[in-house]
Formats: sequence, structure tokens, C-alpha cells
Amino acid sequence: MFKTGNTVIDAASRIFDFLPLLPLLVIIVRHAYRQEALNFLMILCFLDFIQNLVSEVFKAPQSVQTGIRNIFLLLELLIFTQIFKYEFSKRGKEILLLLTIGFLSAILTYYLITGVDHEIPALEFLQNLLIGMLILYSLPRLVRQDNLRIFQSPYFWIGAGTLFYIVLALLMQFAEKCCLEISPQGKHESEKIILLSIANLVRYLFYTLAAWVTKPSAM
Repeated sequence: MFKTGNTVIDAASRIFDFLPLLPLLVIIVRHAYRQEALNFLMILCFLDFIQNLVSEVFKAPQSVQTGIRNIFLLLELLIFTQIFKYEFSKRGKEILLLLTIGFLSAILTYYLITGVDHEIPALEFLQNLLIGMLILYSLPRLVRQDNLRIFQSPYFWIGAGTLFYIVLALLMQFAEKCCLEISPQGKHESEKIILLSIANLVRYLFYTLAAWVTKPSAM
């Protein structure tokens, strides 16, 4: 990862690499892992932690890091589809499953042809956009159905945290194209790291709240 040169910021970024463990540990300690949404959340947090571990601890080559990130992005799309499919009708779930399989199959075929070890900003933008649209469809329906206990729903906290991160990531991708030429590369990367670190902090705090408000599973 690019280093800003600021000791405090770089040290904080290393600490933030372990943030995915926080909601995962809360789920385990509170025995909330029998909840379907939190099962998928555990998988998501574990994948994010492995990705951080490979890039920051094992210092894998950039091509390996990029390949892992591309594969994990596909897995994240599949995980979020499974978490938020509850708001769809039976027919809607079948259509969502077919669309997801079709999209993943197309991307995997593309990777088999071109290789998985190169960055594709347009693909990451599209995947974030799809996840954001899925959450934007599900959350309002959840609020209408259970508005009195909305803050006790893990779906709300997972959706809100993910949406916050995705909106910021999409805005940064958009700004990167229009502002990169007028902003020094080092300053641009430094600002990007800071904003993504803040977004990740908020996201994983919300994921932790999702684990905390969920009623523990019976032993």
C-alpha cells in the first residue's frame, strides 16, 4: 500500500487492517453466529482480514494482491446478495440468483481470458454500484416493515455501514478521474488512504453494532 509519509496516519492505517476482526469476535463471544445474516458477515470480515494480512503482513507482490482483491470483490457481491435477498419475493430471489450467477460467470470468464492480476476500476465501480442498489432497495422496505425496532436489526447496521463505505468509494473513484491531473500524485494517494480508513472505521463499527444488537443464539 502507498505510504503517506505521515507516521501517525501510516500507523493508524496498519491498525485499521485489523478492524475486520472486531465484529467477528463480537459475533463469536455473543454466540450470535447462528443468525444467517451474521454468518455471512463473519465470512465477509474474515475475507477482508485475509486480504489485509496478505498485503500488509506477508507483503505479497502487487500482482498477487490485485488478484486476491479481484476474487474477493466477486465473493463480496455474492455475500451481500445472500444477506439482503430476504426482502425479495420467492420469484424475485430466483431472478436475483440467476442475475448474480450470470454476472459472476461473465466476470470469471473474463478473468480466465485476460488474467486476474490486473486492476479493473470500471469493474470495481460496477460491483460497488450493484451492492449499493441492492441495499438501497432493501433498507427502505425494512424500515417500513419494522420501523419500531429498526435499530435492533442487524440488516440495518450492515446495510448502513456498507452503504456509507460504498458511497465514499464511488465518489472517490469519480473524483479520481476528474481531479487526478490537477492534484499531485502523493497528495492524492495520501487523501485517498485517509478517507478510505475513515470509511472502513465507520463500516466496521456499524458491523460491530450489527453483531451487538442481535439476540444471542440459544446454546
